[in-house]
Amino acid sequence: MRYNLQVKYTPGSQMYIADTLSRAYMSDQSDMNNDDDEAVLRIMSATVQLPATKQRLQEIRKVSESDKTLKKVKHHIVTGWPSNRGITKDIELHVNKCTTCAKFRNSYRKEPKISHEIPNNRPWAKLGADIFHFGGHDYLLVVAYFSKYPEIARLKTKTATGVKTVLRPIFARHGIPDKLIADNMPFNSYEMKQFAKECNTITTSSPTYAQSNGQSKRYIQNVKNLIRKAVKENNDPNLALLSYRNTPIYGLEKSPAQLLFGRRLQDQVPTATKLLMPPYADVKQKVQARQEKQKFYYDRATRHHKNFQLDDNVRVQLGKTWKRGVITKRHQGHMTSP
Repeated sequence: MRYNLQVKYTPGSQMYIADTLSRAYMSDQSDMNNDDDEAVLRIMSATVQLPATKQRLQEIRKVSESDKTLKKVKHHIVTGWPSNRGITKDIELHVNKCTTCAKFRNSYRKEPKISHEIPNNRPWAKLGADIFHFGGHDYLLVVAYFSKYPEIARLKTKTATGVKTVLRPIFARHGIPDKLIADNMPFNSYEMKQFAKECNTITTSSPTYAQSNGQSKRYIQNVKNLIRKAVKENNDPNLALLSYRNTPIYGLEKSPAQLLFGRRLQDQVPTATKLLMPPYADVKQKVQARQEKQKFYYDRATRHHKNFQLDDNVRVQLGKTWKRGVITKRHQGHMTSP
């Protein structure tokens, strides 16, 4: 090498004579666009190193100037990228034509809430039922849609036979309902369908949308918490259920017991005799108002979907993917959501 340099660090306090670099520092270059400079250098480098003659480069330049796509690119480089408000719609149309995109597309937004019909002043006409597990045992929960009155029975088995065994005494106490909303198994079994013919209609909720049996699902959590607290405090769960049935429902000013029996039930709390008498009050209007309020808040995150026609090609969401299908017939019956 021509030079053999030795670099040694010296603190500024010991530099009595300032060196050249300390005096001849570069001016502030922060306003320079390094990205633009780098881009220019890359273009110049590519032009110089391109293995082509000057005549060939002139041909490339001439063809580039007449190319429609490159003319647009040049225009956007000079004037800036356009603010195309319609490009989102173009992308959406392109994605809708993509088979793979359609198969793995996101779920539709929920449709507006379809409320269950309120029984006409009949507190035991329509019931919801569900099975739950608690404390090592299986239980059947039955809830009246009008009165919100819960009945709970322990199951020996979760089969149709086991469910029928506990439903019969419940129906014997309160009467046979017009309709029972329940999850599909075991309520859609042949044995339960035969039981339905003896009593009345059993309507099953959607197998992939348990929210249509939402009332029973909500009450399961309430009952579980109620029993869990009673057991923890060494109290009788049956007395806890009695208190629950005697507690007025928010917004209705009536308890489940009052709505079902037309009176309060005698519990451990001292109660005036006249309150235990059955003066029945019609609260259907309040139930309707409460239901409409629930629908209002539910529908804020929903939208109406299009109506399909027979032989329409559609995609049906199964799990996280969408499968192809064809509309073959129209659904018969009343549709409900929670």
